[in-house]
Amino acid sequence: GGSMWFTEYNTTKIGRVSPSGRITEISLPPPTFGGAGLTGSPAGPVWVADPAGYIDRITPAGMITRTKVPKARGVPFAITWSSGAGPWYSELSGYFEYSRILRGLGGGAGRPPSALTLANRRSNIDALAAGPGGTVWFTDFGTSQIGELGPGGQLRLFTDPAPYSGLSDI
Repeated sequence: GGSMWFTEYNTTKIGRVSPSGRITEISLPPPTFGGAGLTGSPAGPVWVADPAGYIDRITPAGMITRTKVPKARGVPFAITWSSGAGPWYSELSGYFEYSRILRGLGGGAGRPPSALTLANRRSNIDALAAGPGGTVWFTDFGTSQIGELGPGGQLRLFTDPAPYSGLSDI
């Protein structure tokens, strides 16, 4: 609908700026630590990664649907929407500590949830972005790599020639 959404991590709210400039705030339900990341989707809702252990789906009307994510070792941090595969999020193992795991909630075209664990123990998935053809792109802060996860689970890694470059957004 032309609106821009944003997180207010310290207030545990999600905000939306309408095309006319009107700001609306939506409080995330407790328990919450606030949205660490958010992404849009073609159908209109936004998806929010909440480190309290939830992925929240918020409609343009402000209706929230919560999904409790399985707590393996970490909490949701970055999130993106992949066409055909639904939302994917990175799992942070502690307060701004390493994240080697990408998880998909599934739901796209009847696909079940998926997961990918990067082999390098220094890996730290910091940011996610949707790519063409249902791919998910990410930055690996800990290894100075950019990764591409294909819709069939194929992984490609691209190393930045500058060691310890601190890739932090994509």
